[in-house]
Amino acid sequence: MSHGKLRDDKTCLNCGREVIDRFCAHCGQENVEPRQPFLRLITHFFEDFTHYDGQFWKTIRALVFSPGELTKVYLEGRRQQYVPPVRLYIFLSFITFFILSLTFNVGDNQTKAGVGKTQLVDSLLTSNSLTQEDSLLLVKILEKEGVIRDIEESSNTMPAIGIQLKDDSKFLNAYTWEEYLTLKDEEGGWYYTLLQPFAKKYFELKEENLSLNQIAKSFGETFMHTLPKALFFYLPFFALLLWLFHRKRWWFFDHGIFTLHYFSFLLLMMTVMVLVGVLFDLLPQMGWLVWIYRVVAFAGWGYSFMYFFLAHRRFYQTRRRYSLTIGIALFCINLVGITLMTVSLAAISFLLIH
Repeated sequence: MSHGKLRDDKTCLNCGREVIDRFCAHCGQENVEPRQPFLRLITHFFEDFTHYDGQFWKTIRALVFSPGELTKVYLEGRRQQYVPPVRLYIFLSFITFFILSLTFNVGDNQTKAGVGKTQLVDSLLTSNSLTQEDSLLLVKILEKEGVIRDIEESSNTMPAIGIQLKDDSKFLNAYTWEEYLTLKDEEGGWYYTLLQPFAKKYFELKEENLSLNQIAKSFGETFMHTLPKALFFYLPFFALLLWLFHRKRWWFFDHGIFTLHYFSFLLLMMTVMVLVGVLFDLLPQMGWLVWIYRVVAFAGWGYSFMYFFLAHRRFYQTRRRYSLTIGIALFCINLVGITLMTVSLAAISFLLIH
């Protein structure tokens, strides 16, 4: 696995036994120099998670192109040549959400120029040094460029031209927390009671002078940080569903390994499709390139949808019709489960904004 420099001394630094080859036969420690070049820190990261000496790529190849085979081989005991399921899932989860966070930040940085322009114009509009004619000319320019709406969200007054702007953002027809409580008492709708914590949080954020864009950004960051944990805790539920459909002959452990491999594949495909989307965004938006992107996206997501049926049939060795029936049932159940998890996670993420 490692390619660090071997020590000339054949005494194991860990247990003191003689090391005949690269690894100590007693404790298993590699007999390499304790201090390595800085580059080894980076390679160690990949090696510790993936056994980077070909094991990782062999695992990825089997995971993508042989649905269900990786789980079957692992439960048969042939495990040395592949990355363990838990390690594979953790590594792919880290890579996936790291890339998603980068693309999220890139999208946010692309709006900074527009935000900077809004702030500059906002300062000009609120400046008392502008004449009436200059202010009116500036407003016409803003209307032409379509920036006036952004200013309405970030500015409250335009004294130079004598126009008073109001904050028209509201929550269930309420502009303030007090108005929300009044509407709740007058209309008495159950949804006012259900959404009361979120309304209170929203108006608290407004009192801190946070714009809708800032609230949305904070919500997105919190959601992205919480999603990997929620997805990890969803895995046992998916394995439980498989156990309910296959109670004979199979252990819950078997379903857990299948689940880890299946979700690892989904994370991998999500990463690939995100990278493909970023790549095509950087290319010129030509007609034939757009057509190629649509074909690639359709093929990628289509294969992701069919992957479960292929993996299920190969691993559980069921008939095609039975795999299709179970796949459709699990798809419907998990669609409800993932929807509930996403809604709950979104609600928690919103309440955790600070």
